[in-house]
Amino acid sequence: NWSSIAADMYIPFNATLNVHPEYKGYDGSTVKQADVILLGWPYLFDMPPSVREADLRYYSPRTDPGGPAMTWAMFAIGWLDIGDEAEANAVFKRGY
Repeated sequence: NWSSIAADMYIPFNATLNVHPEYKGYDGSTVKQADVILLGWPYLFDMPPSVREADLRYYSPRTDPGGPAMTWAMFAIGWLDIGDEAEANAVFKRGY
């Protein structure tokens, strides 16, 4: 049952920074693709908009600009999700 699997997933959270670390022990280094951004969509993880925004702001400068092109589309969806069309437009263009 996928619902029980999802309910039992460990998703780390750093309350000091108000962000989700990529993994336990993550040190803020560059990532190829910020998988945390996928928590909002397509996973639809329930979190306050302030945490969603903090994740987006935190990982944008830490994501490898040469990573997968879909990365920036996922950032754009995240920004649209919290109502920031200007940021969504800016990161969407980074994928092209």
